[in-house]
Amino acid sequence: TEFNTRALLDGSLQEGAAQEDAAIAVKSNSRIGDTSTGAAKGDFVNAVTTTVDSDVADDIALTFKILQGDGVTSFSGSNGGINPVLAVPPAGAFILEVRSSKNDAVAYINAPIVAAGPPPVSNLPASADYQQLFGGGAQAVDLAGANISIGDIVVNFDNTLTLSAADVGQTSTVQITGARAAVTEDNALTFQVGANEGQFLTAGIQDMRAQALRVEGLNIVGASDSESRLRAQNAIGVVDQALDYVSTVRSKLGAYQNRIEYRLNTLQVSRENLTASESRIRDADIAAETANLTRAQILVQAGTAVLSQANITPQSALNLL
Repeated sequence: TEFNTRALLDGSLQEGAAQEDAAIAVKSNSRIGDTSTGAAKGDFVNAVTTTVDSDVADDIALTFKILQGDGVTSFSGSNGGINPVLAVPPAGAFILEVRSSKNDAVAYINAPIVAAGPPPVSNLPASADYQQLFGGGAQAVDLAGANISIGDIVVNFDNTLTLSAADVGQTSTVQITGARAAVTEDNALTFQVGANEGQFLTAGIQDMRAQALRVEGLNIVGASDSESRLRAQNAIGVVDQALDYVSTVRSKLGAYQNRIEYRLNTLQVSRENLTASESRIRDADIAAETANLTRAQILVQAGTAVLSQANITPQSALNLL
């Protein structure tokens, strides 16, 4: 979109802005965990707190899914020197799968059969498919103090999650909205709206291209069905965030337009008042001056008539003589 050959939406007119840190929102949450306390969606949302580095730029969807060990299936991976690692969770053990839409990274946590106390903490590199296997006990899985890293995302567990067989297969989705970098160079348009110094308005338009909205290059095709589903969920979240961002910029532009139109109307009234003032000072009052002219003409005519009468009287006397 251009106006007078000036591109408007490519970021060349954007105003300075602070960095917007990455944000997190729960998009769907099934009834995972104990609901006897009256919690509408179980205690999963209370047990799991997802945090993300403030400068993470990617939009990522995470899904949490409850699985159950069969005593046969094994999970490979490194424990980063933290013991124990349960390669084969015992039958009946609950397993929490955390899956990322970015490169289909996966992490697992399972209920422990070892010593009591909080589970170990894992901060392993993002390249590990299965980063850590650890856990709590029986149905009440004590996750307090544990965390697991999936790429730039850190999943923190800070409470006890009470699970049952009814929770197996349940999922919850969390959307990570990446940070927006700070805009350090202010190229906003500046309008002088008054006669004095400092009476101006600025209006900037942020970059609204597909790349800036992070919808360019969205790929919903993964290496597996599960990855494709998660990428599709992430794409929906990205489009939602793009719509919100567009709506925010549109509202700012509307506010700019209202302010400029108000100032324009005010300046037009001021101009009319100034012109009227100049007219009263500079221009003659035609009505008053016309009245003065008529009055002067009457006085001249009256004086002439009186003078004529005055001349006639001596002439009449001379005629009598």
